Parts: sequence; structure tokens; C-alpha cells
Amino acid sequence: MSSNPQNHWALKPVHVQGLPPWIDIHPEEGLTVGRANDNDVSLGADSHASVSAHHMRLSFRDGEPLLSDLGSTNGTYVNGIRVQEKALKSGDLIGVGTSGPKFVIQKRQDMSHTQLVEAADVAPKFGESTIQMVREAVGLEEDHDVKSVVHQHTRSNRTLFSWVAVAVLLLGGGTAWYLADQNARQLEELNEQSRREIARLEAFNAKLQGELQRTNTSLQEQQQEWLGERERLQREKTDLLARIQKVERGDTETIAQLQKRLEATNASLDLFNPVNLERAKLQGVSAVREAVVFIETSVQFKERDGEEVVRSELDTDGRQTFRLGGEGEILATDQKSGSGFVVSKDGWILTNAHVIEAGDTFATELEIDGKFVEPTTMVDVVFNNERQRYPARVVAQVHDEQNDFALLKIEPFDGMPSIAGFDINRQAPPEGAEVFLFGFPLGKRVVQGQDDTVVASTFKGILSRKVEQFLQVDAAVHPGNSGGPVTDATGRVIGIVTAVQRMDDGNITPSIGYVIPIDAVAKIWPPEGK
Repeated sequence: MSSNPQNHWALKPVHVQGLPPWIDIHPEEGLTVGRANDNDVSLGADSHASVSAHHMRLSFRDGEPLLSDLGSTNGTYVNGIRVQEKALKSGDLIGVGTSGPKFVIQKRQDMSHTQLVEAADVAPKFGESTIQMVREAVGLEEDHDVKSVVHQHTRSNRTLFSWVAVAVLLLGGGTAWYLADQNARQLEELNEQSRREIARLEAFNAKLQGELQRTNTSLQEQQQEWLGERERLQREKTDLLARIQKVERGDTETIAQLQKRLEATNASLDLFNPVNLERAKLQGVSAVREAVVFIETSVQFKERDGEEVVRSELDTDGRQTFRLGGEGEILATDQKSGSGFVVSKDGWILTNAHVIEAGDTFATELEIDGKFVEPTTMVDVVFNNERQRYPARVVAQVHDEQNDFALLKIEPFDGMPSIAGFDINRQAPPEGAEVFLFGFPLGKRVVQGQDDTVVASTFKGILSRKVEQFLQVDAAVHPGNSGGPVTDATGRVIGIVTAVQRMDDGNITPSIGYVIPIDAVAKIWPPEGK
């Protein structure tokens, strides 16, 4: 399968070993995916146990891609929702089974719009995120470790020493000895740099090992509790069955009571079934994802005593002109974006305060067309898999060293998704528990849907520890995630993404993020009168 970047449809594997970066979809034959070797995309019989032998097919209908599930055991998912047959659009995430490999379908011409951004500010503050991984933060390229860095310095030192030896043999006399002395000094400096680098990497490695040990201990404790409860319920089931057998010919009321208890015990045991647990978890995650919104903030210039906004256009000489109202592009500055989530059917939205705070703009009074205009902060929200903008009103916000959250309000509409059962009194799960983060990383710079729609992302990690008033999570935090919700494994909101860890050398570690516990928003929720 080629990866020729033409105007055609292709699959991009998401961290699937052994596959090319892009897999073309034949416009007439399509392709099949499964574990069997006769598939166009064979995933291997031993590597992907949750994938069926012939799992799914991609074909075309009226020139647009169509996904069909081939009667698989564990199902086929599009953006986290199980489907039998579904028309696809560019940017859709395809899951092969509940926990199997994933692919992004993309029309190759769209990739010309994909961009990445890098953090420039080195001062630690709330709301910053990064696209650098931990290895980049400690100066390692992908697949390199401490030993390879040491080997690289050692090899450079040996090469330099060899050149010194050649210079001594060829030049001779004072000049050769001078060169040898200079190179010897450089060799010593390189050795010293190597020693410092090794010491820094060893310290960082020790820190990571300590975090890993604490996490493993917490997970082992949770596993023991889980196994103990399951064994208790199994013993109770065995006891109830034995008692029912003893009284089968006796008191019918007692039998009915025991059978009722047995049904309740079986229902509880079903909750410990790994398949049921995974299915319930994915349903909760999907529901939260739909309630996540993309937030755009900008400063526009509006008529002081009216509703007209300043617009700009080019005149016949190519010069930019400004006027109030009419046609033309709205003049906007200090544009920024982030994430938020709808917590009520009434249109209430929670996010970070720094997401909706505009930066410094013109403080001078401006006059256009004989009328005074002034800067006004405008906030719009866009729902997942949509492109329509809904104007939002900032109702309350708190932003200091310990708090960073805001409350927005939009006009509710029929079918508007929201987080069911939202409760600010939720307690965070124990350290080592699984958590999910939702948001729009890098704003609209990553792969989007068609027609300027935005697509939310879901990140899975663990709750590493509790640091003062914050929760530390081991999950990806990137620019644009700020203000998004964090949930436990059942989809219950436990906090709001707000910050990311910065190293001493200025680099940022995206896999160490910080979350404000959800009970902190009691300062602004519920709003007055609700």
C-alpha cells in the first residue's frame, strides 16, 4: 500500500506497530481490516486479540467513504460510538473493537492545513501546555536512552583524541604540542559535559522511578480490594444456592426471599464482569465528550451606544479601511481558544478563567464614521462535531494563585448535550485510579472535520497524586486542553484541567498535568437564583 500524497482517502494508524504512516483506500475496491492474512490490512493473529478475523470493510458510496462492520465480536466504533454501517467524514476516529487499534480517516488534501505550535514562554504559570514529550524535556530523541547519550559523548571524545594523535605525528614541534594541548582541554570540557548530563538524567530517572513505585503500590491495593469484594459475593451466591436447595419443598415465602437476594447478588457480580465494566465506562466517556465545547475568545470593536461592530476591507488601491456595520471582515484582536463543558440543560458552562480573559488591547478611545467605539471581549462556544458558534456571556470568574475557573451562559436549545448528574461534591478517586481528560488540544490546528467543524479529543491516564490543593494526573495536556473536564472511570466529573509541569531547564512535561478539584467551583456554582 502506497502513501502517495494525492487527493484521495487514506487511513492513518494511531500508534499501531508494523503499519505504514498512511494506508491508501482503493477508490473502487476499498479495503478490509482484520486479523486474518487475506485482509488488505492484516493486524496479526497474536497482537490484537479483540479484533475479529474479518472485522470491518471500507468502501465508497457516491464518492464518500462508507464503513461496514463485518459481524465482529467486539464491534466497530466511530468517534467512540459503536456502529454497524456509517458514512464517514474526514477526521473521524475509527476504533477496531473496544480496546483494539485505532485509525483516523483523512482526505489527503486536508493535511496541508495541519500545523503544530511550540511553547515560547518559559515562566511557569497556569494554563500553559506543551507538545513536547518527556524525552524531549530531558534532551533525548525518540528511542534514545541514557546509555546512548553516554555512548555518543564517548564516541565523540575518542574521535577527537584520534585527531590529536594525528596532529602530533604530522606537524611535530611546538605547533603540534600547542594543538594537542588545545584539543586536550576541549576533550576535558566534553568529558565534564558528559558527567553533568549523566548526573541530570540519573536524577530525573530516580524521580520517575519513585512516581512509578507509588502508582504501582496504589494499584495493587485497589486490585486486592476488588478481588476481595468479588470473592465475598461469590461465597454469598454459593450459600444462597445451598439454602434454596434445602427449602425447595418447604416455605414458599422463604424461597422467594432467597431467590430475590440471589438475583440481587448476581446483578452485583455482573458489575465485576470486565466486559460490562468496559462497556459502562465507554458509555460514560462518550456522554461527557458530547458535552465538551470549544471556546473562542477575541476582542472586537463595538459602537459605544449601539450594536454595530467595526469591520475592515480593502479599497480599490489595496489599502485597508475601517467602518461601522455593513459587509466585510469583523476587526478582532487578542484571539485565543480553550475548552469547557456544559453542566446544565439551562446552558451553563464551566471553563478556566484564563481561557476567557482577553489580553491588553487598545485603551485609547477611537472614533470611526463620527461615532465612538470601544473594545469589547466576545466569547463564542462550538459543540463537538459542529461548526455553529453560540455567543456566550461571562457570568462569574475567579483567578488567583489557587483558583482559575469561570462560569459562562448561553441560550439553551433543543437537544443541547450536557453532563448528566453533575455534582461539585464528587470526591477524587484514590491515587493510581484511571481518569479521562477531554478537550480540544492545539485548538483548530490539528486534524478537524469537514466544513470547519471542531472535534474533541479524549486522553486516558491515572491520578498520580494530590499536591496541595491540586490533583496531579499522568495524561496528555496540550495547548487548548485548558478548561476541559476531568472524570473518573465512570464519567463523573472530578476536576478542571488548568496547568502543566515545567522543568528547571524551561521545558514542559505534557504528561504531568494539574487539575483543580471540582469542589473548588463552589465559589461560583450554583449561580444565584438557580
